[in-house]
Amino acid sequence: MHYRYTLPRTALVLSMSFFTFIGCSDEEPDFTRPLHGTWKVTSAVINPPKEIDGVVVTDALTILHADTCDADNLMIFATAGSYTDDAGPLRCPDEDQQQVEGSYIYQGTTLTIEGGLGQNVLQFTNVNINGDVMTFSGVPQKLLEHTPINVNFRLEKQ
Repeated sequence: MHYRYTLPRTALVLSMSFFTFIGCSDEEPDFTRPLHGTWKVTSAVINPPKEIDGVVVTDALTILHADTCDADNLMIFATAGSYTDDAGPLRCPDEDQQQVEGSYIYQGTTLTIEGGLGQNVLQFTNVNINGDVMTFSGVPQKLLEHTPINVNFRLEKQ
């Protein structure tokens, strides 16, 4: 009989089963976690450059932040797809609210934002988050009338 090998083998199988069970979780992984937080747009480059009102434009911030009160606006991504547009400390006089709620869906390399200050559905592609820097491409609301246009955004976590 081979009883002397049965006990160590049984102990090994039980310990492997225990550690496998401990490593399991019922929670789905949260792939949006790197997105969570407060972000500020630091650059927006029109690529390729576009003629708007007779002028070739490459820096979309000159349009998006035409008023200095827009330059400190923040994008806040929370858990469960909750999104907030924040007008920042220098809120523009024509903005009724400091914050406007919306929602977002972040799947793969696509970010879709619904609501916020623009109350539109915006879709951004090529989303890349590397630590405190996020980049993506798309068409901001203020430039929708100039489509087709593509803007490469760079945001920094605040």
